[in-house]
Amino acid sequence: MQKDKDTDPDTDPDNNKPVLVYNEIIIGITGVTSRIEIGATDPDSDELTYTWTLVTSPTGSACDDRTDEPGRFTTAIPGIYNVEVVVKDNKGSQAVANVSLYIGGELAFKYQQQYHASRPVYR
Repeated sequence: MQKDKDTDPDTDPDNNKPVLVYNEIIIGITGVTSRIEIGATDPDSDELTYTWTLVTSPTGSACDDRTDEPGRFTTAIPGIYNVEVVVKDNKGSQAVANVSLYIGGELAFKYQQQYHASRPVYR
């Protein structure tokens, strides 16, 4: 489900806040990069900046927060990761997206295909 949120009170009636479209829930697995995609537009065509903050995460976890590609996260610990994304225009108005990443553990086993006598064998 995608949502369009506008959570910051409008302090300047002549400046419209950014409009966001995003998925509130993302499901992934450990060791695989999950991507948070935020669609943001500004009704006034103002320049936008993004701030990504990992708000909560499982105890002992660390998240590879890629600064070269915001919104991409990789972790080794399964659990729920809550991320806040603030999108501001250059006139000070902002909108906030709150996204939950549900990260499960790696698959219990990996399929490896081998061909033996013309039939695949999985391990």
